[in-house]
Amino acid sequence: MNRILLITPAILGLLLFNSCKDEEPEDKDVPVKIIHKLKSLVGISPEDAKIIIISWGHTYLASEDYGQNITMHSFESKPPSSSYLLYEKSNIIYLCEYNENTNKSNALERFEQFSGQSIDYMYNKIYTYEGSCKDNDYQTTEYQTHQAFKDYYLANKTELQSCSETWERIEETITTQYKANYESYKTYISYTDKLHAPTRGFQK
Repeated sequence: MNRILLITPAILGLLLFNSCKDEEPEDKDVPVKIIHKLKSLVGISPEDAKIIIISWGHTYLASEDYGQNITMHSFESKPPSSSYLLYEKSNIIYLCEYNENTNKSNALERFEQFSGQSIDYMYNKIYTYEGSCKDNDYQTTEYQTHQAFKDYYLANKTELQSCSETWERIEETITTQYKANYESYKTYISYTDKLHAPTRGFQK
């Protein structure tokens, strides 16, 4: 009887450990973290955002005045493989952009990750969608559904000059981009808090 009482807590502890292990969240790649990082930077002051981005290992570069009380702040990693751009109006950040400068295959892969995680983020939300692709002949095709965009993109991605996808809601917008410029390849993801963004004129 005593032996049974001793064994039972041990088995129970093992079951509880395995149960907790199964419930651990999946370790998502950088893109999902980037979406939430960008979202965490809007609605706060540039001073607070600056402290956060520097803590992520990026260096503050400069600010640029766009008029209409709009200022852009830029940050860069060392070595300069990635950067953040923050846009503020009246001392509140309303738009954040993250971009990476890499080789062609990595840029395309990262674009796909950014777009895939954007789709996950927008799951079960009401939004409008726009996609576009520009080929080597500088012909642009536009799409109203992600599936139509994806079909063309997968068949032609190695020949594209650029492509982008945008998911827009009443209160927020997420945009992903890929751009090829000679031997330079960049991928972008941006998050806009429309509740703090300018209602007219310049947004980015």
